[in-house]
Amino acid sequence: MSSVNRTFQHLFSSVFSNLPCKSHIYETMSWPLHTGSELYPINAITTKAVNLINDENFDPSFIDINPSSTLPTLTADGKSYRSTTDIIFYLATNSPKALSAPVSHKSTIQQVHRDQHDPNFALLLVRDDAGLVAVAGASLHTFVGNHGEIPLPLSSCTEPSCLRKASQDPANSRHATLYAEKLAENEALLDIYMGPLRFTLSPRNILSTLNSLYHSPFRPPR
Repeated sequence: MSSVNRTFQHLFSSVFSNLPCKSHIYETMSWPLHTGSELYPINAITTKAVNLINDENFDPSFIDINPSSTLPTLTADGKSYRSTTDIIFYLATNSPKALSAPVSHKSTIQQVHRDQHDPNFALLLVRDDAGLVAVAGASLHTFVGNHGEIPLPLSSCTEPSCLRKASQDPANSRHATLYAEKLAENEALLDIYMGPLRFTLSPRNILSTLNSLYHSPFRPPR
């Protein structure tokens, strides 16, 4: 693996660079990033930040790399590795350094990252109305809004949402099935976190209400 300069960029300005190994991550993901930094020279892997809050994983250029639009994603040796398990296994088996633990520990990593252990569950779990307000007022409501029909406070999107705008662009028709599936899934999230507000208030009043939710005393500290 030849050496390249480490970069940490936003958007997609370097997605198609001719790099031997590139890791696409969301800023809060740590497993693949830490694995690479521990096992490889500092200039061996380029990291590329993909902002989930702003729907960057639905950019058609990223979907071309990973048709599931999920993170993390590793491109290396002309291939794309699209799960945490596969990425860590690749980095471990191709490491220039000796491993302190056997590669057979892959089974443990697989158990931790099984589909039924959704890492987003803790973000979505609420126990009562106050909890719903707290979650709706945190950064998650910005995330939900970016995936929905209306702009929300702190969101970089305007009507229509980033996801819907991408889905409506004829140039992205090759990803029409994925966009349709994601839009349908996000309708359920919007129903939970915005509820009847979506159907009973004008867009201006919706924004005003959500702004008040965002500044609610129930909002957890960052």
